[in-house]
Amino acid sequence: MKIFSKALLDWYHINKRDLPWRKSSDPYRIWISEIMLQQTGVETVIPYYLRFIKQFPTIEDLAKSELQEVLSFWQGLGYYSRAKNLYQCSQLIKTEYMGVFPSSYQQIRQLPGIGDYTSASLCAIAFDQKISVIDGNVLRILSRLFEMEEDISNNQNKKIFLEKLNSLLPESNNRDFAQALMELGALICRPTNPVCYECPVKKYCKARENGTIINFPVKGLRKAKIIQQFSYIVINYKDYIFLKKRKSTGLLADMWELVLISSNEDQVISHSLRKLFGKSINSINKYPKIKHVFTHIIWELNIFKKEVKSFTELCYTDKTPRNHVYKTAKHIVCRIKRIRKGEYYLIPIAELSDYPLPAIIQKILLKTSKGHDE
Repeated sequence: MKIFSKALLDWYHINKRDLPWRKSSDPYRIWISEIMLQQTGVETVIPYYLRFIKQFPTIEDLAKSELQEVLSFWQGLGYYSRAKNLYQCSQLIKTEYMGVFPSSYQQIRQLPGIGDYTSASLCAIAFDQKISVIDGNVLRILSRLFEMEEDISNNQNKKIFLEKLNSLLPESNNRDFAQALMELGALICRPTNPVCYECPVKKYCKARENGTIINFPVKGLRKAKIIQQFSYIVINYKDYIFLKKRKSTGLLADMWELVLISSNEDQVISHSLRKLFGKSINSINKYPKIKHVFTHIIWELNIFKKEVKSFTELCYTDKTPRNHVYKTAKHIVCRIKRIRKGEYYLIPIAELSDYPLPAIIQKILLKTSKGHDE
């Protein structure tokens, strides 16, 4: 449908948003934007993108950095595995492709953290290849254009949607066409309250013609989110705070967190706090519960804060024969006496910005710094 693609491209060239990653044809910069835009809105991404590109303007700059630095510049965007994969990709591209971003779908698809959509998107936008790029926006547009009854959440239907999109691809300028479809979904063919009267391709839309827009796209039922309940304690010692680095796999991998009590039951919490602080438990501040929502998980958290006057009150000392405390060039690393697992770092409060802290930990620190205890 050449007439369809022409109408869409004409609209896009006049109405496209002025986004920083659209000012470059550098595959590296387009790749950074695509990864950031996964699970994150455009307006949120823009300042992070500009700051990230300023710090790491090339693949080589990213590859020679440290992971903790990359995580720090990603801090606040969430889904931190994306940042780890970016870092790993940059090193792989530097060693295996001499620092030149690969241009074939197969090569790009094999890079860490890059799936079908991102591979196709890079081929189209960075290299202007004729390839179908399907994201949630495009699925919604196709569903309405063709009144497609297929469930967009079912991967088995992907081939059907690809065939429909292939029929719309222009012979040239697939770079702009791919972005135009996404722009149409973001600005016009929105999930709710679509602006059909402004749509440049409305005369081709079956759902608009038949008044069935509200019925599309068809989606399966989402699984209920898993609820996890536990408690965090903000523990200060002089001008330091106790933090622990999370595991290198799983949710919030390699990020930093507070002292953890893996329960939200009052009796368990009370028992744990008494074990940790003994008679000084009465000087613990308790804060209102916090809820934090991830894609598939909800955290429900009790929050406490405690000022520790003596290091030996809480931690083993360097005289302890089991070597539960030691010093590095940058940190004092210690084991808390009554917590079995994990090493905690004494981090200067003034240097917290140097550490990749998840949004929930930043929120807790901000909340407890105001002193609004119950």
